[in-house]
Amino acid sequence: MKARILLVDDDPLQRRVLRKWLSLDAYDLIEAQDGTTAWQEARRQPPDLIISDWMMPGMDGLDLCRLLRSNPSTCHCYVILLTARDDSTSLVAGLETGADEFLTKPIDGTSLRARVKAGLRQYQHRSTLQAANAQLESLALTDALTGAGNRRALDIALETLTQAGPGGSLSALVIDFDYFKKVNDTYGHQVGDEVLIGFVPRIRDHLRTGDQVFRYGGEEFVVVLPKTDAQHAGIIANRVCEAVRATPLQTSRGPIRLTVSIGAAQIHSSDDLPGASLLARADKALYEAKKDGRDCVVVDNQSVGAGTPELPNTVSTHYWGYYLFDLEGRAYRLAQVLLAYHQLTVVDEVTLRSNQPCDLTHLTQLYSFLCSQLSPERLKRMRIYAAQTPEAMNNPVACALRSVPLKQLLLQSEVWAPLEPTDATHLFSVFQPIFSLKDGNCFGHEALIRGRAKNGTTVSAARVFEYIESTGFIHEFDELARIIHLDSIDRLQPSGYIFMNLIPGGPEQSAREIPRLLNALALLDRPLNQFVLEVTTSHQQTVEQLHSSLRLYREAGFTLALDDLGASSVPLSSLIDLDPAFAKIDRSLIDHIDTDPDRQHLVRAITELAHSRSIQVIAEGIERENEVVFCRNLGIELGQGFLLGSPNEQPYVNTHAVARGAEGAESALPVLQP
Repeated sequence: MKARILLVDDDPLQRRVLRKWLSLDAYDLIEAQDGTTAWQEARRQPPDLIISDWMMPGMDGLDLCRLLRSNPSTCHCYVILLTARDDSTSLVAGLETGADEFLTKPIDGTSLRARVKAGLRQYQHRSTLQAANAQLESLALTDALTGAGNRRALDIALETLTQAGPGGSLSALVIDFDYFKKVNDTYGHQVGDEVLIGFVPRIRDHLRTGDQVFRYGGEEFVVVLPKTDAQHAGIIANRVCEAVRATPLQTSRGPIRLTVSIGAAQIHSSDDLPGASLLARADKALYEAKKDGRDCVVVDNQSVGAGTPELPNTVSTHYWGYYLFDLEGRAYRLAQVLLAYHQLTVVDEVTLRSNQPCDLTHLTQLYSFLCSQLSPERLKRMRIYAAQTPEAMNNPVACALRSVPLKQLLLQSEVWAPLEPTDATHLFSVFQPIFSLKDGNCFGHEALIRGRAKNGTTVSAARVFEYIESTGFIHEFDELARIIHLDSIDRLQPSGYIFMNLIPGGPEQSAREIPRLLNALALLDRPLNQFVLEVTTSHQQTVEQLHSSLRLYREAGFTLALDDLGASSVPLSSLIDLDPAFAKIDRSLIDHIDTDPDRQHLVRAITELAHSRSIQVIAEGIERENEVVFCRNLGIELGQGFLLGSPNEQPYVNTHAVARGAEGAESALPVLQP
């Protein structure tokens, strides 16, 4: 099939020149005389490659690039801009907007043909990877046997629903077949699989639009019920239970009559880990159903009435009161929702005031309740000011100016507020070793940042980063963390490669940071190629912005690793477009990989793609010996995790011991000592 190329230029002579040169090759050429016409044509039938003039009346080449990259059907097109400009500022602006390549006027025909052929190869890589990504995503989230969602899909669904929270309660059912072992023992595991396969469409017939089914493991299934309280969850569960009891499941050995036991539970607004707590209560209710004789439904008794928020009878005074600001101007309606939370006075359309003493427990419960009642967008627009003195409550305008999002206030309090981006006093480095899975030698260390609160306790890295990100200083903090790492490296001299986190900003910001980092590294007596920058990314960046920034780091001589593949927003296409030295597979894919076919397919695909590009693969989060054996057999070169060595303020030294693998075979695993 011919490659489809769209030529965009307001100058008909220039279009004629382009067509003349490209007609020497077998392309399907389409023309547009301006950016608007080109955009309409691209949306109608997306081309493989677009050659566009930069300067055009109306919609110019940059505006066209922005629209192309913003549309899912055109975002993968390869774009070449034609320009008379050759200054670096203009080129950077074009790359940030989404252009893949530039050609400077006057156009050289030989160069044009070569660039187009190279661009079409890149487009083909992107298209292939896009299809592979879609297939991998399906494999990663679907149970291979039944077609229901798998455990990872369940975790994602619960996290999404518990964070969103609008529109009422969230409930779950945990369903288990009664005496399922007898089916396998009597008819064989193939028939047992047929029962499980037939059960999923049966259960879906009795659920509502929006309800989701997941295979929890073995013959256990979980149904997630959005906008459903415990009472209605019990009604749905009884409907499912009766349907299974009434109609046998068809198999190759004939119809088999079975029953199920079901536990139902509702989420609590006060849960620290809402999704996990919900499943634990539903699982406990399932256990009670089994004890009650099976073939029945038990609703968790703690879930009845769980939607009503409760406050502790005694509140230790941390704040004298607070103002709650609803920037959508619906304070009167919000006051009706929050009747259970102290006595709130409506000041005006955007302001609620509470004069009651409160503490973090109260504010945390308030936030959880708001999450269950409001959309995430509206919740983000709500702000709070909690007063530490009674005088601070006297000026609502001043309080409004000093207010922050409620989640930020809770994070700031949890982290004890010393972790400002310009303050390194409470931050320190720890080092986690990375090992060769082939011979057990220590390959290097990953430098990780930790926080120490005022009372001396260690604050988890996740909470530190969550708080810093809420302040908007994530890039400044990222740079500060590397400075702290370099100071520790200079003092402690860890062996091997040093991996450090990098959250790149835009190309202009990266161009400023690179010389500072190079100057800092020059003070250490280590070659530059011993330092590896592990790339994660902020959700605000486009793929084009990310790649433009990282090319600057690579051109400066830095070695790159793509971090958290399979769980972060770093695109898998970066394995092709950037050719990093290392690819780190996220721990969520390594966890129990030896027993999970879905994870095996996904990790094998990533590993094969990386190896085809001569990229070394690192398995993160290894916690079991069987995971080491499987990763080694898959050809993964390197690994890290708590089984091999936990993060420590002192770098690790490595000795060897012989450990037993999953099948009793000897396998060299490192025994680590600080």
